[in-house]
Amino acid sequence: MTKSNESILVKEVKKVTIPVKIEGLTTLLSHNWGKVQVWQMWAKQQFGEKCNLLKNRLPRCKYLEFAESLHWVSEIPEVLNYNLPSDENDEDNLLEKYVTFVKQINKNPEIIMDEIKKGVFGLKACAVKGALVDACRNFHELNMTQMRQAVSVEGTENKEYIVLRDGEGNPAIPYLHESIVVLNKKAPDFRYRGAFDEWYFDVKIHHVDTISSSTVLSLLQAGGMCGLGDGRPSSPKSNTSNNGIFTILRGDK
Repeated sequence: MTKSNESILVKEVKKVTIPVKIEGLTTLLSHNWGKVQVWQMWAKQQFGEKCNLLKNRLPRCKYLEFAESLHWVSEIPEVLNYNLPSDENDEDNLLEKYVTFVKQINKNPEIIMDEIKKGVFGLKACAVKGALVDACRNFHELNMTQMRQAVSVEGTENKEYIVLRDGEGNPAIPYLHESIVVLNKKAPDFRYRGAFDEWYFDVKIHHVDTISSSTVLSLLQAGGMCGLGDGRPSSPKSNTSNNGIFTILRGDK
C-alpha cells in the first residue's frame, strides 16, 4: 500500500464573540472554599489525619463562613487575612489565635458584615461554560467534549470572574443563607452561604465558527436550567434544588 502524496487542507477556523446579558431567575448561592477547609485538607496530606493540628475541632463562625463562601472580585478585606499553622507543632500558637478571632467575630459580627456591604462579588466565568456544556446532555447530536474545546467564557470587567449586579446596575449585595444538610450519610449539619435573590451579569462567549452563534445561544439558554452555584439543578447532590437558574436577556451576534 502506497501513501498518498495529496496534501491535507484544513479550513481556517475563526473566533466569534457574542456579548450576552444574563438574568437570574432563582436564588443564587455562592460556593467558594473557606480558608479553614483548605487548610484542613492540606494538614491531612502533610501530617496525617491524627496529627496534633487536627486533634481538636475548631469553633465555627457563620459570619466568617458566609464571607469566605463568596467570590471576592474587589480586594479581600484585611479581617479575612488571618493565618493558620504551617508546621505541625504550631510554634506561633496560631490555632489559639484563630479561636480568639472567631469568638471576637461571633460577638461582633458587624466587623465582617460591614466589609461585605462594601464588597464586589461574582462567580468564576468558567461556571457559565459549565452550564452551557451540561446542556449538551439534552441534545444527542452534540458532543460535550467538543463543546468544551469550541467555547470559552470570560467576564466583561474581569476575565476570570463575572461581576454580579442588581437590577439598577450596582454591585449585588449578598445576604447570609442558612440551610441544614446531610453529607455522606453523616449527622445533619449547618451550611452557611452567600445568597443573591436579584442578580444579573454580562459575559462574553467566544466560540469557533464551525458552530453557529445561534446554536451556542440556544445551548446557553438551555444551560440556564442547569443553573449556577451551590444547589444548582445539574449538581448530582442538589437533591432537586432549583438554585441559580437563569435566562438570556440579550445576545448580539
